[in-house]
Amino acid sequence: AVCAGAFPLVHLLAQAPPRQPGAPLAARSDRAGCRPSGRRSGHVVSARGSNLVLLPGLMCDHRLWDFVVEDLSAVADVSFGDLFRDPTIGEMADRVLAQAPETFAIAGFSMGGYIARDVALRAPDRVSHLALLNTSARRTSDKDLIRNRRMIELASARPFTGMAPASLKQALHPDRGDDQALLDHIQAMARGLGKDVFLHQMG
Repeated sequence: AVCAGAFPLVHLLAQAPPRQPGAPLAARSDRAGCRPSGRRSGHVVSARGSNLVLLPGLMCDHRLWDFVVEDLSAVADVSFGDLFRDPTIGEMADRVLAQAPETFAIAGFSMGGYIARDVALRAPDRVSHLALLNTSARRTSDKDLIRNRRMIELASARPFTGMAPASLKQALHPDRGDDQALLDHIQAMARGLGKDVFLHQMG
């Protein structure tokens, strides 16, 4: 099953039947409230029978899922994909597949959604469920490519101190733009990952 937008991953795993090998991924439109959950990858939170691989967004790590991982681990073995060492989406997808269980559900947030989609395309018989959260299927625009190259140039020439506060606020819902605890949580992930990861992911 494919889910887009915010939705209860717990319900997806607990209620949706596994896709049979070779069957097409079927679209779902489940939309419901879902609480937002040092670098960690390949870490299993608990053992419940089903497998769930979580992929974070740009300059985020396992801490992105802090507020939902307890609920998710009640219904699945939760692990976190390693998106921190490779410069292309294809190479990130290959690393996720190399580290993932034989069959698994996968959920990708933002940039992680690009990799989750590529994982499902590369190994459709291994992916039982696909969840795409706050992501896009559109190609990167020329304007964004120019902006990204400029950001890479600036980051390469100076110490990395984290993400620009203005860009963090723009990524949040307007009601949470001044939530300092949430901003600090996101910034801590970015600073913990550091300059090399930023350059890989922006490239």
